[in-house]
Amino acid sequence: MLARIAQSMMGNSLDAEDAVQDALLRLWVVRERIFPPYESIAIRIVRNCCIDFMRSQNGRERTHFEEPLPEMDTKTWNHMEPSHQTTPQTVLEEKENHEWLWRRIEQMPEAQRRICHMRYDDGLEADEIARIVGIQPHSVRSILCAARQQIIQSLLKQK
Repeated sequence: MLARIAQSMMGNSLDAEDAVQDALLRLWVVRERIFPPYESIAIRIVRNCCIDFMRSQNGRERTHFEEPLPEMDTKTWNHMEPSHQTTPQTVLEEKENHEWLWRRIEQMPEAQRRICHMRYDDGLEADEIARIVGIQPHSVRSILCAARQQIIQSLLKQK
C-alpha cells in the first residue's frame, strides 16, 4: 500500500522505494510512541517523505511538517528527545535502539557508512553528498537504499 502511494506521487519506482524505506525507518524509531491505526500514520509519513524528496529535488529548502512524530534528519537519530511519557525504561529503550542502529551502520562498507553519516548525522541531501563524494545523486540514493535494506534485513533477523 505504501509503495503504491509513493509510486503515484513520485512517478519513479526507485524514488518511491527510497521514500517508503525512509518512512519505515522513521516509523521504527518512534514505534513505542505510536498507537493504532498504524496505517494512517504510515501513509502520512510516506506522503511527507515523498513531498520532502520532491522539494529537495526542486532546490527548495526542506520543510518540517507539523506532525506528532520527529523528523529523522540532522542529529535526530543520535539525540532524539524522549517521548512525552518519559520513564527511565523508555529512555533506555530509545538509547538502545539508537545504539543498535548505529552499530549496524558502523558494520557497513566504508562508502556506505560515510554516505549514511553524511545523510543522517550531517543532514545533507543526496545532491550535496554527490557533490562532495564525486558521484551522481542517483548513486547516492541507491547506496542509501542498499544501506536501508541491510538495516531492514537485520531487523527481520532480530525478530
